[in-house]
Amino acid sequence: MFFSILSHCGGSIPPIVDQLIEFLETHALTMEGVFRKSANIGSIKRLQDRINKGEKIDFENYPEYKDNVHVASLHASVLLKTFFRSLGEPLTTNRLYPKLAALSEISKAEKSAAVKEFVKLLPRDNYILLKTVIKFLTKVAENSKVNLMTANNLSVVFGPNLTWPTDQEVPISQLNNLNNFCYKLIVDYDSVFDH
Repeated sequence: MFFSILSHCGGSIPPIVDQLIEFLETHALTMEGVFRKSANIGSIKRLQDRINKGEKIDFENYPEYKDNVHVASLHASVLLKTFFRSLGEPLTTNRLYPKLAALSEISKAEKSAAVKEFVKLLPRDNYILLKTVIKFLTKVAENSKVNLMTANNLSVVFGPNLTWPTDQEVPISQLNNLNNFCYKLIVDYDSVFDH
């Protein structure tokens, strides 16, 4: 399975996630539509294979990206989304999905506090990884006037990748709730996550 490394990180962020975020923070925060554009499937598959073999990808000097940081950024953004989609279960865990779904019943005034309480229930490694990716997404959203990736757009892209349960059928009608959860994580980052 692609990127089957979350449980082997020993409490740290998977190296590929650190690498992708670092590259994207340096090169893609102002790239229009970052995370909304797709990439060549063959190129992504080749990168996945190399990463799964333990190779570190040098996005700045990889031959395919010679003098093309835009393509490198596009591939890095697709790989980051793919990482989360490829985990055996979502960062929010299958076990906690009923509590996540119940957040849709919480009033708007109490939503941020409820989201904060929910993330405290996550296993430590999941919490740390979720906090790391959401912190990065806040930086992307801060550049939305240029990259057009508002917190809402980012929640639509990342909500399902971070929250969709893998052990049960979920009505598509829940998608809005999952995206809203991700949106609250981004816009309320400072109050949701402990610093």
